Amino acid sequence: MTKRDVIDVLVAAIPEAKRFAHHAAVEIRRIVRSEHAEEAIVDNDTGGITFRIKTREAMQAKLSRRASGYPRGLPINDFIGIRILCLHIGCIPLLERVIYAWAAQSSLVLARREDTTRAPREAGYRAVHLDYILEPNIQDKLPRESTIQVQLESWLQHLHNVLNRHLVYARDPEKVASTIARLVDMSAELHRVDCDLAGEWRVPLLGFK
Repeated sequence: MTKRDVIDVLVAAIPEAKRFAHHAAVEIRRIVRSEHAEEAIVDNDTGGITFRIKTREAMQAKLSRRASGYPRGLPINDFIGIRILCLHIGCIPLLERVIYAWAAQSSLVLARREDTTRAPREAGYRAVHLDYILEPNIQDKLPRESTIQVQLESWLQHLHNVLNRHLVYARDPEKVASTIARLVDMSAELHRVDCDLAGEWRVPLLGFK
């Protein structure tokens, strides 16, 4: 199956992917409540958990920017994207454990973990990404080519990441060099404040050993 064939399969699965993501958000919130970890998530109308499904255009654009290096030779690692906003960087380990518990009961296999909180990407992007694929031999309404990425971000760093996404992401680095420099400085300062908050407002790893 070619990369374009995979994209065709995923586009056809978008309605089912939306149902999966909605159910995932509900279940993750349930686990958060059962572990009394609500204070670790930024309190807003969505409960600090949002999701999106990649469109055909977004998948094609990603293919044009980079070659596939993902498990099973899949061209896309984040067909379904779930973002969780943490109160501060110190809450990420707790919410990562919540995601591991959710993934285990959802027949998902962790394919890759990327932590850029201490070693940020270009322009200072910081987050923890957990890339999942479906367990082999598990019957599911989603096609085998589906991939799920969970992004864990602190609220402060999310402010930076939004600017990074709109001002720098997928642009020619030489044309936005000054903006990148400013965002790097911003990220470093926000990270310092984030770490200070994590030291002052600790959230215990309740329920997880």
